[in-house]
Amino acid sequence: GIKTSKIVYSIIIESFLIGLFSFICAFILSNIVLFFIKNVKTLQGYVNGEISLDLAIYIFVTSILMAIIGSIIPALNAAKTDPVLLIQGNKI
Repeated sequence: GIKTSKIVYSIIIESFLIGLFSFICAFILSNIVLFFIKNVKTLQGYVNGEISLDLAIYIFVTSILMAIIGSIIPALNAAKTDPVLLIQGNKI
């Protein structure tokens, strides 16, 4: 079969890509929402309505690290699982 390291690596890369796509979607959506909140007359002076570059980088790094760290244990479990047992349905 496939090496354990290759299985773990592919699952971690998949998790990284999902985390990256999620960050991009959330960043775009939050900027749109903050733009509309910033232009509401009743909230003038209460909401800044901007995401600084420092904050965006911090959120990006944190979310990617959480995605990668959160994928390590499931990746190791997937690498140790015997595919024959999965096909037979005994270890789901």
